[in-house]
Amino acid sequence: MRYAVYWDELASEVRRCTWFYKGDKDNKYVPYSESFSQVLEETYMLAVTLDEWKKKL
Repeated sequence: MRYAVYWDELASEVRRCTWFYKGDKDNKYVPYSESFSQVLEETYMLAVTLDEWKKKL
């Protein structure tokens, strides 16, 4: 949950919006496709749960 510090506001849920990447020659971040973002999200949740971080997709 997120709570405002400097003004009155109801608490709100914190959410990630999407996954991004930046290639070696890119100047800005580019969003992954929704389908690959779903794979990343599932893999991330598994890594958090199992505490296993080094995995290539």
